[in-house]
Amino acid sequence: MYGIFRAGSPYGSAYVFFAVLLMAEILWMVYTFAYIARFQNSTKEVLRNSAIMTVIHIPKSLALLAVLGVGAFLVWLIPPLFLIIPVLCAWFAEVILESVFVNYIKEEDREDGKEDFS
Repeated sequence: MYGIFRAGSPYGSAYVFFAVLLMAEILWMVYTFAYIARFQNSTKEVLRNSAIMTVIHIPKSLALLAVLGVGAFLVWLIPPLFLIIPVLCAWFAEVILESVFVNYIKEEDREDGKEDFS
């Protein structure tokens, strides 16, 4: 597909469209799984809320995408790092996502240190 894009074919613009769509889907998936781990809701609410958070927190979403992209590039560049890089990416993602989720946690739950945030 990239070759078609470089050749100047009108179908090459589909490459850009689907690449952007893939990045949005990856971000939505990361927010969805993190949301499930932190909150309790129905499936419809989980998908809706995680999509809304992905769009509302664009700078943090782009930072998360950068962390994942750098991690993937480093594993591609130096394959033995596949043992370390996923852990580091998960840690950085957790820091970013917790800074997003803290806005949605009730104040009394934050003070009590409860683990069940619903």
